[in-house]
Amino acid sequence: MRTGPKPPVPNKMIKEYLTIKEAMQVLNISRPTLYRYIKAGKLTGVKRINKTLIVAESASELATIKPLI
Repeated sequence: MRTGPKPPVPNKMIKEYLTIKEAMQVLNISRPTLYRYIKAGKLTGVKRINKTLIVAESASELATIKPLI
């Protein structure tokens, strides 16, 4: 049985971007709120092939500091 450190997760398994729907679910917020967060700079959104995607790292950071109401 192997007891050493776990092998690193391949980059293919780590999502770099979230869709709008995924970000809404992760952050438990509505679509208008999500776009307000992008406009205010709380989330980083990028346009890719006529789609707005959310940088997963910015959503993760916001999820850790977002107060539960």
